[in-house]
Amino acid sequence: MSLDNENGVLEQETKMLEQVPGMKLTQETKKLRQTCFKVNYKRRKLLASKSYSSSLS
Repeated sequence: MSLDNENGVLEQETKMLEQVPGMKLTQETKKLRQTCFKVNYKRRKLLASKSYSSSLS
C-alpha cells in the first residue's frame, strides 16, 4: 500500500469516525497508528536525551 493510498484511507476513516463514533478501526489502520506512535515515541525520547545531555555540558 502506498503512502498516498494509506493517507486517503485514514482520511476516509476519520470522516467515518466523526459520523459514526462507535465504528471499529480496520487492522490496517490500527497497524499504521501503532507505527506512527512508535516513531513519534522514539523521536521524543531521542530529543529528550539530547536536551538532557546538552544541559549536563
